[in-house]
Amino acid sequence: MPLSPTQQKKLQRLALALDGKEAGVLTVLEQVENALEAKIEGIERQIPALRQAEDGKVGAKGDKGDSIKGDKGDRGEKGKDGIGTKGKDGTNGRDGKDGVDGINGINGVDGINGTNGVDGFVDEAVVAYLEDEIKRVDSKPTNFGKVIREIRAGDNVTIDESVPGRPLISATQDISGKQNVLAEGAFVDGDKTKLDGLGGFTMNLLELTQTTMQNHDSTADLAIEWKTLDRADSNFTHSVTTDSEQITCVTAGWLDVRYTIIYEQDGSARLNTEAYVTLNGTRVEKSVSRKTYYRGVVYGKHGDESKAFYLQVAADDVIEVHSGVAEGNTGFTLTRPMDTVPTMTNIQIRFLG
Repeated sequence: MPLSPTQQKKLQRLALALDGKEAGVLTVLEQVENALEAKIEGIERQIPALRQAEDGKVGAKGDKGDSIKGDKGDRGEKGKDGIGTKGKDGTNGRDGKDGVDGINGINGVDGINGTNGVDGFVDEAVVAYLEDEIKRVDSKPTNFGKVIREIRAGDNVTIDESVPGRPLISATQDISGKQNVLAEGAFVDGDKTKLDGLGGFTMNLLELTQTTMQNHDSTADLAIEWKTLDRADSNFTHSVTTDSEQITCVTAGWLDVRYTIIYEQDGSARLNTEAYVTLNGTRVEKSVSRKTYYRGVVYGKHGDESKAFYLQVAADDVIEVHSGVAEGNTGFTLTRPMDTVPTMTNIQIRFLG
């Protein structure tokens, strides 16, 4: 609902009063205005009665009178500034005191023990296979291929294990002229084991050499005669004068046998040679060597037969090395001009145990 002109004026005066300006004047003005409004309302109420008394009846409504707008009042003077002094600046505040030291924290609680790890998976089949392999290797009648589980120092041998996984083996024994094998050190390098020193290791070796040439000119089957004893061994007996082709075993066990026969052809025929070992007169098939083809003195007269193999023997067994010649598709039973070469033809037999 809009405010009447009278209400608007009161509101303006009220605003001035709230601002603290002309409070006394406003009060007087309000009283005057209220009195004038009351008188005006009384006169307006008397006008209809006065008209009826004059005419005896209500006259026609008179024309609206001209109103003259009053002049605008002068603007009031600006109020004076209040009297008062400016406050002084405050001094700086003092520094605060150091805080009290905090209380030491409580020691942490020990961690909970971890649970046991899960057991690793064991393939029983693989374990059984490896165990069988170790047993199989250990059961071989030879020192080769043995599974080494630890190293022990023998006579005149020292082992330095200061570096894990790389034991250093050294020997100090002077074995010049003896049947021992010795060098100056050993170490393990990666997956390769280098053994440069083994003290007190006896080489059970018999070594023989042919010193007199033999030929097939009139003999189809030759038993090679060993006239020179290079190295003797107590596990064998041999004579360089009587039955020099025979080697007698003293101790039962396994042997590492290696032989070589060097040939030289005198004729022009195309020939083949064969060499083999007999044990007590019986041919040992795994000892056979057939690898040389001869073209005669013009195209190729030199050749050899050789073989290395293991042989199990009993005490008093006799070993011999034999040679034969073939031509074309014949057997190795021919007499042909084929000679052995002395000093190059030899045999080595090592007793393994």
